[in-house]
Amino acid sequence: MYPTMPKGSVDKCTFCVERIDAGKGEVQACVAACPAGARVFGDLEELKKQAVEKDGFQLLPEEGTNPAVWYVPNVRNE
Repeated sequence: MYPTMPKGSVDKCTFCVERIDAGKGEVQACVAACPAGARVFGDLEELKKQAVEKDGFQLLPEEGTNPAVWYVPNVRNE
């Protein structure tokens, strides 16, 4: 995203906007690379409904940053 990044710094995730804008249906790099299928990408409202049904949560929404990432607890059979 930047021509030069200072050494040791990390850029904010853009959700692979270049892949979205290309319109070829290519999934985001993190989704493609996750062997467990733990990452998903799609319509935020639909994914939010699914996350809430599974007791999902956002990190620090009270900070007013309007996070677009939802975390869904891993449920294991015991």
